Amino acid sequence: MEAYVHHNGRLGSLVEVNCETDFVARTPEFLQFCRDVAMQVAAMNPRYLRAEDVPPNGPLSAEEVKEACLLEQPFVKDPGVSVKELLKALIAKTGENVVIRRFVRFTLGET
Repeated sequence: MEAYVHHNGRLGSLVEVNCETDFVARTPEFLQFCRDVAMQVAAMNPRYLRAEDVPPNGPLSAEEVKEACLLEQPFVKDPGVSVKELLKALIAKTGENVVIRRFVRFTLGET
């Protein structure tokens, strides 16, 4: 679980990222990935985790899917890479299955 609070204190996010062992969970690469994903959620406000999560009664265009789904979004620190590609790189580096389980974004004053 990783939290991000924007510098003005009015915006924050929580993400749950799972891996298979405690050893990987304590590595700098895994911890940085979790921080980056929490910042991504705060900055880009995704509505869904993956394209498959989009309700069938609300079809989105390819561009809307890229905007609404966390894994499809361009990474805020490097727009040439998607969050999904970043995740795949971490999986390749650690040799373990890493999964973003869920996320939530909070904005002060929103219900």
